[in-house]
Amino acid sequence: MPEQGCVEVQNDQSGKEHPWHQHDTDETIVVLNGQLLFYWEGGEAVCKSGDVIELPKGVRHGSKASFGDVQYLISFANVDFAR
Repeated sequence: MPEQGCVEVQNDQSGKEHPWHQHDTDETIVVLNGQLLFYWEGGEAVCKSGDVIELPKGVRHGSKASFGDVQYLISFANVDFAR
């Protein structure tokens, strides 16, 4: 969890897309259930339950629930899970 701030729970129904965008902060995404097609400039990946995406601020990216419904956590900070 971030040292300070909050974590957002995102529930996307199948087909929901978050088109190209970027953030002014680091972002950590943890996929809880389902599969998420995550894309960024230069690549894409299918992320599933348990996968963690660490995204530095300013990186253009997007996502789509392409394989059914998906639930994930978003923290607008770089989260160190080793602590």
